[in-house]
Amino acid sequence: MGASNIQAIFRQPSSLSFEFMQLRIAEKVKGLPARDAALLGLDDSGAGTLNQSKTGVTGNGRIWHILHGIYIKKLTEKSAADCLTAKFVYEFSEQLKTCPQSNSKQSNSKETVMGLYDFLQTYQFAASTITLVGPKILQHSSDIAKTFWEYDAAFMTLMQGLPRLVCRKGWAARDRTLEATKEWLAAASAAPTVEKDVDWD
Repeated sequence: MGASNIQAIFRQPSSLSFEFMQLRIAEKVKGLPARDAALLGLDDSGAGTLNQSKTGVTGNGRIWHILHGIYIKKLTEKSAADCLTAKFVYEFSEQLKTCPQSNSKQSNSKETVMGLYDFLQTYQFAASTITLVGPKILQHSSDIAKTFWEYDAAFMTLMQGLPRLVCRKGWAARDRTLEATKEWLAAASAAPTVEKDVDWD
């Protein structure tokens, strides 16, 4: 984005609303289908409790408010946050046990030098993914981490709305991530199992 584009955005502060940015991310970055994006675009009631609609949106039409409520209840409410935090700490400690150790014969040290970014992309990613959706997605797709980080690297490029022709790697990474997610959801739905972790269902 050039300076003129940035200035244009800041001249219209309404375009910086939570809903505007979330809709843009959903469309451009996450590949939300046009019909679903259109439904979200019709909801001008806002995410908060107070209905700010100027077009008469009420009830189930308040999609932003419903999504915000799910987010609050399932991710940020104290019981959910406590559960997720404890689960992440446990899973991260389990991931740390799989870190490679030094095989140097010149020292009794078990230290291994690893780049911080590589460390986070591997071990923190696995721990946070397992915390949120369980381990099966990692078992279902062995290269999901690589696919995700390629997608993550293209986030801003996709956000700018560049066409596929000039952003092939970004679009391809997004498509692979979406397909991997769809495959995992289909597999998970086809073979439901009873999980031991009933706190996070």
